[in-house]
Amino acid sequence: MKTKITNKLKGIIVNQEFEKQLNEALFLPFRHKLGFNIETFNILTAGVKISEELGLYEEYLEIQINETDLSLNNYVEESAVYSCFCHTETREEQYPKVMKELILELLKLNQSLILDHLNDN
Repeated sequence: MKTKITNKLKGIIVNQEFEKQLNEALFLPFRHKLGFNIETFNILTAGVKISEELGLYEEYLEIQINETDLSLNNYVEESAVYSCFCHTETREEQYPKVMKELILELLKLNQSLILDHLNDN
């Protein structure tokens, strides 16, 4: 079964390479190890917020899997996405790459949270 992938982020194209990376990061581990099929996967929003009280960057991702909404985040000392926005001369070139890396990293870090949430629904 092939997962239907949709994306609402401007500038991010779900090409074959990114689809393969999503498969390796989330879809295949869920299918093979847990017998859970992801039929639809929608990237709703992603980005970085500065958490001044913690002195960290909050990288976040909002997705929808099989019609279940999920919000994922990770706090980091340095953010490639934030750095990309600070350097306007390389922003357009680097943005798709660093956003895809952020999405994949958050999916890998939060696999158990995602599974717990999907099992509850």
